Amino acid sequence: MNRDEENKLLGLPKGFTLIEVLVALAIVAVALAAVLNSSSAHTRNLTYLKEKTLAHWVASNQLMEAELSANGWPAVGVSTGNEELAGHSWYWRRQVSLATEINGKEMRRVDVAVYFDERVKQAHAQVSGFIIR
Repeated sequence: MNRDEENKLLGLPKGFTLIEVLVALAIVAVALAAVLNSSSAHTRNLTYLKEKTLAHWVASNQLMEAELSANGWPAVGVSTGNEELAGHSWYWRRQVSLATEINGKEMRRVDVAVYFDERVKQAHAQVSGFIIR
């Protein structure tokens, strides 16, 4: 005699009770919520890293432009502008300042900060470099 026949003789119902189904649904709902939370966090991090990488590229480009400008000797001061990269206009601020001499050679410090928009609240990337002549 198999289990179904035993249950039929004893008058036991066949299938799951409502409580069992509700508990299973609650477990599935909690698991799906955790998966969705993890997925949205991953998407946010991916977007953040993409913006950070693009901003760093813009900063590196501006640092190189400072080095290549005026025969490799940029003027002291602050300059601002924007650069188009990956379909977005990035705003940058470049500051060139005097630095101490090394072995009798002049040196300038170049600091570049890149911002996501014109409001210039928080820099997405900052790069510093030195140019020696």
